[in-house]
Amino acid sequence: MKGANDGGLFVPHSESRFPGYKVIKAEAVTNKRGKKVEEEAEKAKTEFNPAVHKDHILGKHVQTYYDLLKKGDANVFKRQFSQWTKCLETSKAKTIMDLYTKAHASIRSNPDRAAKKAGKPTRNVVSKAPALVQSDSKGRKWLRNKKTSTAAKKERIAALIAKVKAAYGN
Repeated sequence: MKGANDGGLFVPHSESRFPGYKVIKAEAVTNKRGKKVEEEAEKAKTEFNPAVHKDHILGKHVQTYYDLLKKGDANVFKRQFSQWTKCLETSKAKTIMDLYTKAHASIRSNPDRAAKKAGKPTRNVVSKAPALVQSDSKGRKWLRNKKTSTAAKKERIAALIAKVKAAYGN
């Protein structure tokens, strides 16, 4: 949502939905028996800390978990963060926050999306419809049954019946 909002889309939102927002409840003054002394109830105060929000956007909570698992079980760490570790090594970033900062800077420097090159279609038709069989460049094949008209179905059934009658001599 933050990215969409930064990109210029109007997304109705409230800062109370963001990390870093907290409600501070007012303390009620009570007597010895626990009854409220003052009838005036103060409204709860709210506080928004943008530093917590920024840390959350840059993945500080992920980095904390990353470091915790790195010190703990190596198998669990490798299973959950092997791709992150590889990405950190290729981008030469020390932390996830550094990686996010680099990514944000590169997006700001050139926000245009690179167009993909149009390649040749990899699908080949092996047999034509109604039982359309296609194959791809990796050698995989799949069937796409197409709907046939009622007249074509009746024609196919009549041919099959004629073939059976000819086989049994009727």
